[in-house]
Amino acid sequence: MNIYFFEKIIYFLDKKFGFFKLFLPLFLRKFVWNKIETFLVNHYADRKFLKSLLERLPKDCSNILWVGCRRYNKSEFQILLNNDKKVVVIDIDPYVERFALNLDFYSMDVSKLSQDWTKKFDLIVMNGVFGDGLNDANIQKQAISEMKRCITNSGFILIGLNGKGHPCFSASAFEALNDMNSVRLAKIEEANHFYYILK
Repeated sequence: MNIYFFEKIIYFLDKKFGFFKLFLPLFLRKFVWNKIETFLVNHYADRKFLKSLLERLPKDCSNILWVGCRRYNKSEFQILLNNDKKVVVIDIDPYVERFALNLDFYSMDVSKLSQDWTKKFDLIVMNGVFGDGLNDANIQKQAISEMKRCITNSGFILIGLNGKGHPCFSASAFEALNDMNSVRLAKIEEANHFYYILK
């Protein structure tokens, strides 16, 4: 069964009939939903593509900044740890530190990165943040400028964006990336998702 079709069924049953309220006691609802969400996200075509990139990173791409932290990022963090990468994770919400697998975590706004991080990272990954929390066009441009300041001369930034029609689509994010002379790395048709590279 197509994973996106399966996801629509789950959301429909819950919204229309209160599926989880009907069949699960309160203390189990969040636990079960978290498991379902993690399963669904980890099977998205864009996530599989991202993981394949992470698994093939060169050895000299060793210092990585990951922007945005959720429960379903654990498998991606594990790939980086298995390949001896030094990873720093940031999120504006301090509560999500528990998903960071004991990596260095900072509660920080991506548009105001630490001055100590200038030219520090070989790779910065930000997937799905624009349009899903960071929506203001000016702050998006500021965030891109801050990330560019923090990559090494040979480093790069990988940004994932949701396409038009997706609930988290952000037209201003696409415009900002075009203004910054980004290169489109991939369009994942099945997931309506795009990956861009900036240097």
